[in-house]
Amino acid sequence: MFKAVRSGIEHGEPNEPPRGPKEEHHHRLQTALVEAQHLAYFATRNGISIEPNDLEIVTTSAESCTELESDPNKEKAFWMAFQRLAAAVHPVTTESIQAAPQAKKAVAIYAVCTIVILLLLVALQIYWLIGANLVAEIGDLRVQMAEHRTNIVAGHARENELDELIESESKQVARLEQKKLLSSLDTKNDPSSEDDVRSLKTLLREKRSTLHEIRKDTEIESLAIREIKKEINSKLYLLDSWIFIPRAQIEPGKNGENYNSVHDIHHEGEYFEVIEFTSQILLATAESIIKSMSSYVFPLIYGLLGALAYILRTLSRELREMTYSEESPIRYRLRWPLGMLAGIAVGWFFDPSDQSLPALENLQPLALAFLAGYSVELLFTGLDRFVAAFSDKAATIQR
Repeated sequence: MFKAVRSGIEHGEPNEPPRGPKEEHHHRLQTALVEAQHLAYFATRNGISIEPNDLEIVTTSAESCTELESDPNKEKAFWMAFQRLAAAVHPVTTESIQAAPQAKKAVAIYAVCTIVILLLLVALQIYWLIGANLVAEIGDLRVQMAEHRTNIVAGHARENELDELIESESKQVARLEQKKLLSSLDTKNDPSSEDDVRSLKTLLREKRSTLHEIRKDTEIESLAIREIKKEINSKLYLLDSWIFIPRAQIEPGKNGENYNSVHDIHHEGEYFEVIEFTSQILLATAESIIKSMSSYVFPLIYGLLGALAYILRTLSRELREMTYSEESPIRYRLRWPLGMLAGIAVGWFFDPSDQSLPALENLQPLALAFLAGYSVELLFTGLDRFVAAFSDKAATIQR
């Protein structure tokens, strides 16, 4: 039973009982006659030069299969003509001629798949760009706020210093005036003492004016910090909308309400000031998403795009040269996961910024992922040689 099934599968007809030697020979001869006609038609239609004698043998042999079987010389002549005809149209085969409609269908399928992947990539790139810009802008605003805070701290220090000087000089002026009053000095008769008091008062006025300017600058810095906080909070609100994964709950609000997202704070009408640890959670989550997309998602998609580009180019060539066969879809289906794997794996072995690889110096990581997906064989051939080199050394050591 198993032999019968195996024999039927080998002959392309699983449910048909096994044939005898004569029946098998007759079947193969009939199949060869049909294939020879297909090749002859293809050759004449595409202007491929074939021997007239071979064409005559093929056309006359197609009239009667029984006559060929009864005459070994005619059968030999047919097989030789069939061989020369197949060599003339190589690499085209009868299988590739019959698979031409499937090739056109495959082109349409892979073209649609490529467009869908491209649209997905564009959407993800826009999504990534929005998040990356928000994180970068928040980082810049935090730097500006830190600079303003440094200026405020310096202003407060200068303010305290001036306060102490003004207080000290005010006491000095008061002592001088009190001393003049107690000694009943006539300031008109003592110009030097009067000049000292006047100069001290002038210095006091200048320092008070400087102190006023410093306080004014400090207030301006404080207002700038408030504006930056509002801008940071608005961008954090956008960043919270950008993040699509659940996070830890935000702490209670002013009235004890529990908010599940930044949107709740905004909708409740409460002034939107996200506490420090909450903003850190948002930024850390966003940075994790951005890094994951840059390190894994984009290389995978670019590797897949490279594989699809290779498939489309190969399909167009096979369609033009009529070399698409039944094994082609298997190769193309294997190309998908290999391209994705190559897109990610190439980053593990090659660094475009490495000065020792000048050919890769001007390539971006995603361009390298696309190139790896397109030339899967090149990457894995290099890996095979790398492994083989160590295997040969290990075998030599064991000997």
